[in-house]
Amino acid sequence: FRPRAAPIPILTGTVLRGQGGVYEVETADGVLEAVLRGKLKRDERSGEKVVVGDRVEMAPEKSGEETVWAIQKVHERSSILARRAPGKAPRPKLIAANIDQLLIVFAAAKPTPHLRMLDRFLVIAEDAEIPPVIVVNKIDLSGEDEARRTFAPYLAAGYAVLFTAAKQGVGVGETAEGVCGGMA
Repeated sequence: FRPRAAPIPILTGTVLRGQGGVYEVETADGVLEAVLRGKLKRDERSGEKVVVGDRVEMAPEKSGEETVWAIQKVHERSSILARRAPGKAPRPKLIAANIDQLLIVFAAAKPTPHLRMLDRFLVIAEDAEIPPVIVVNKIDLSGEDEARRTFAPYLAAGYAVLFTAAKQGVGVGETAEGVCGGMA
């Protein structure tokens, strides 16, 4: 009679951040650190193997004297936010996965808004089919009327634009309502 080995616990979670091959994964048991191992590490998926927002399955694995959590599987992504590759690079650079809405925050002043950069962010969001919301902060520095004039073309184009002064608490509640309420 051989005793049965205890089943290997599998945890499912969402990747919060990754750096140097170590990932912070939010699970029902809290935030845990995990690494890529085995087949997944060698797998040639399109783009990065694991990015922020990925839903993953992890199992404990022995590494020398200690036990580490190892990412075993990455679930299918519902959306991908990617930056186009510069030059003739073969594929885009994945930024994040499984995003429902994208907040693009720009200052109304200090620094002066760089609207061409905002345009690039909006193109990336549209390409990924992720609804963008433009949050214009620091309207106390420029004045709300000036901020509205600066960002009027985006309002006219149909984008959701929220005007805030976070340090003063202006528009913060409306931003949270709009974002949590599924504003697009």
